[in-house]
Amino acid sequence: MSDSSETQPDLTFELHVACMLNDPDRVTDLLARGADPEGLNGTGATVIEMADFLQRLEVTKRLLAHINIVEAGSVELLKAIRLNRPTVVRALLEMGLKDQLSDGEFFKGILILSCCTASSNVVEMLVKYGPGISMVQNEQLLLHVAAVAKSMDVIEFIRKSAEEERLGSMNRPPSAQVNGVHLHNGASSVDRI
Repeated sequence: MSDSSETQPDLTFELHVACMLNDPDRVTDLLARGADPEGLNGTGATVIEMADFLQRLEVTKRLLAHINIVEAGSVELLKAIRLNRPTVVRALLEMGLKDQLSDGEFFKGILILSCCTASSNVVEMLVKYGPGISMVQNEQLLLHVAAVAKSMDVIEFIRKSAEEERLGSMNRPPSAQVNGVHLHNGASSVDRI
């Protein structure tokens, strides 16, 4: 082997470094040259785990670029929820999965699942970057699920989000939309969950 050729472990090491340095273009280049995104670093973490931990959103998007969002996006989202990876959740939503989750009941199911299996950071990414859900209307259900799972950080997030939504609706003009709820002269009609 010549000195100028790189081995797979060298590319994988460089990929980890590019992630730490938050260099999405270098990540794309290294992936194109054959770097293994599933290769482990010295601590036993993959690049996607490191990108999630370091909250490297653009790097995470580059690492997920090979995923067909239409065919596999929902499965990848469920996997990210189960593995408690908020940056991956946000990246998938911003890469077009948000549009795939427009079915309110399906998204509500995903949110319920996250309330019992993930941290408040994952739930926050779903609420903030997802297709929209009324936290006020779903507060009791989500609180119940989080309480059964004994997830105090999720309970706190749900309460805070619902309270912010209530306060926001009081400060908005009568026909403003608040998280999927249209308010018209004091009466509300829901166009989403």
